[in-house]
Amino acid sequence: MMPTQFPEWFDDGQIRLFTSFIDAHLDHSERFVCISRCSERDVVEYSRRRGDDRPLRTSVITMGANFRVAAANLPRPESAPPGRFILSVGTVEPRKNHALLLDAFDRLTDEIPDLSLAIVGKAGWMTEAITERMRAHPLAGGRLRWLDHVDDDTLDGLYRHAFVSVQPAFYEGFGTPVIEALANGLPTIASNGGALVEAGGARAEFFDPTGSTSS
Repeated sequence: MMPTQFPEWFDDGQIRLFTSFIDAHLDHSERFVCISRCSERDVVEYSRRRGDDRPLRTSVITMGANFRVAAANLPRPESAPPGRFILSVGTVEPRKNHALLLDAFDRLTDEIPDLSLAIVGKAGWMTEAITERMRAHPLAGGRLRWLDHVDDDTLDGLYRHAFVSVQPAFYEGFGTPVIEALANGLPTIASNGGALVEAGGARAEFFDPTGSTSS
């Protein structure tokens, strides 16, 4: 539902395509099966804003979480940054809020000399500023690694050897990387945007993605 809620994070073509898609489904579907309570609330609210005169029937069935758990003896990937490293997994796009993550990392690098950051995810859209910042960062290729193409074995190794997982997104409809990290026993810090609190529950720590307040 995000293209209808936060158009500033998407280009015009994405907004038009998604809006026509969701409108057609609202016009013809008997029931919406949603992947989170957050997504359910969002589609119900969109239907209300459209002025639909019939109640929207919904159910929630969360996505499966039978992820592979990395073996304890899995070697550290060669692409991992040195020392203890923060791991953040997700497509590089505006709503993922990588700028806040880099701001926090920059504040911590002097205080914690062995702390590194691995950002895993391909470039999405409207990314020029953040990708240029990552490429031009003084620690790029060393303590800061942007890994835009990794296979499953490499990702498993990163989850196994990371110090902590951080998911700073402004909003998520589900939160798969949070569940992946927790399934691998990785301490997880996530924003309280959208469904991330549902995904992490009592096992994660949360913060305001517009600042630094924990919850």
